[in-house]
Amino acid sequence: MRASVANSFIQHSLTHEGWVRWPYLDRLGYVTVGLGNLLEDTATGQPLPDLFAQPWKHLDGSRASQAEVLAGFNAVKARQDLKGIGGGNAAFEQLTDLRLSDEDIGNFVKAKLAQFEISLRNQFPFYENWPADGQWALLSSSWAKGPDFTGWPHLRVALNAPTPDFETASREIHISNATPERNEMNRQLMVNAAAVQAGGGDFDRLYFPGTFQNPASTLTEPSTLLASSQPGSSSSTASSSLARLSLSTNAKITLASLGGLALAALLYFTTKKGRRK
Repeated sequence: MRASVANSFIQHSLTHEGWVRWPYLDRLGYVTVGLGNLLEDTATGQPLPDLFAQPWKHLDGSRASQAEVLAGFNAVKARQDLKGIGGGNAAFEQLTDLRLSDEDIGNFVKAKLAQFEISLRNQFPFYENWPADGQWALLSSSWAKGPDFTGWPHLRVALNAPTPDFETASREIHISNATPERNEMNRQLMVNAAAVQAGGGDFDRLYFPGTFQNPASTLTEPSTLLASSQPGSSSSTASSSLARLSLSTNAKITLASLGGLALAALLYFTTKKGRRK
């Protein structure tokens, strides 16, 4: 994935997922932790291998055994009455004493992203060549529903075309059980990718939450999306260590764009001066 996507994934995902150090139920009732990292197989209801792969600790700092981790998982899973209240709620915090550190969650997120990318590259062979916004859209969708797009034929056809059809993808990427904010973000990311591809934008730059404007056709400032609503699972927010897990990227102004503007200004003032004679 492009560096701008890797560096901003956590930052942009926090709005939709929160950052929770103990196991909780997501809004659909599945056991989750961290940045919306699933610990439960949504098809079978059984624990995923990821549950036991994490370095869970008790509040006193001692390492939790596999039996204790499973007991904590079952305790949370049994409280379906709590789904939808947000993972940061004290009710989940008090259900178990299992905890992950910020560093543990960051490592979990990075490992999951790497796993997802393997799947995405297999399904979309030219994924690595896409604009950053297009990559982010597919990763965001994968984070919400999983990286398998077998049941999304129209999206696959659009994105695997010789010239990827990001405009069509912006309509096909909608997830039925995702939040409106997530769906709007994914749509805007694909619209951005289409504009960057058509207008000669910087493929390495992530334009979201702004929009790419072709400097050859407009000088207006890029618009920004309205801030989405606060997620229910964000009361346990990341501390300063989060800043070290995601790096921001600086906007780039190409020399070609500056040269075009300078030439236009020169022609304008030369013509204007000639008319005064």
